[in-house]
Amino acid sequence: RINSEITSPSVPYYLSAEKTKAVASLETKVAGLISIDAQAYYRDAHSGIVNNGTMPPRANQPTEYIIHWLIQNYSTDVHDVELKATLQPGVDWTGIVKSNIDSVPLYNDVAKEVTWNISKIIATKGITNDPIEAIFQIRATPNMAELGQYQPLISESKLQAVDDFTGLNLLSVDI
Repeated sequence: RINSEITSPSVPYYLSAEKTKAVASLETKVAGLISIDAQAYYRDAHSGIVNNGTMPPRANQPTEYIIHWLIQNYSTDVHDVELKATLQPGVDWTGIVKSNIDSVPLYNDVAKEVTWNISKIIATKGITNDPIEAIFQIRATPNMAELGQYQPLISESKLQAVDDFTGLNLLSVDI
């Protein structure tokens, strides 16, 4: 932030003043950065969740996976954090969910959408300490048309938040 003032003893002839004066103010704010990292695992002993199904997956047979959402917040506090992803065709929600904070992702079975709302995240969370993390289990059943191909599990994970310092909306996407 800078405030400036300039004065001059010279006054244009058409003004009746003792001096001329100009005042200016400038404020620059640098927005923070928040990021989402979405990961999927078949074997994940760290989560404490055991998956069922075969690896590699087989057509018309369900295989379970663990999805991890890891959030890192860099230099400013943020609020109204919302993270969303949609389960792809052939993928179902098992209802097993964990988080290292007091809120967990919720599932809307009509929209097949997983949403995680967090009221506030402090600056440098996940940078100077462990990231905020949610874990949830899904069950994918590939069909015959997906044989020999990768089966999409979830859509892009899209995180939105409001920067407390600048008031700007922040966005992070992981595919």
